[in-house]
Amino acid sequence: MYSRSASAFFAIAMGAGLIHGAASLYWALGGNWLLVTVGQLPVEMQREGGPQFHMMLDAIAGARLPQQ
Repeated sequence: MYSRSASAFFAIAMGAGLIHGAASLYWALGGNWLLVTVGQLPVEMQREGGPQFHMMLDAIAGARLPQQ
């Protein structure tokens, strides 16, 4: 049905999505480890604590993490 390489690429993409979603959720909950690696704007947005920052990260995490 699908080739092994397609399955491997799918697994890599799925893993990257899960890591991305987990990091977004961590930052939305107030964590700041590695946040500076994404740029200065997210650091400033988190420092200000505005609802836009949390809504943005919640949306990213919700789209990336598996739902039951």
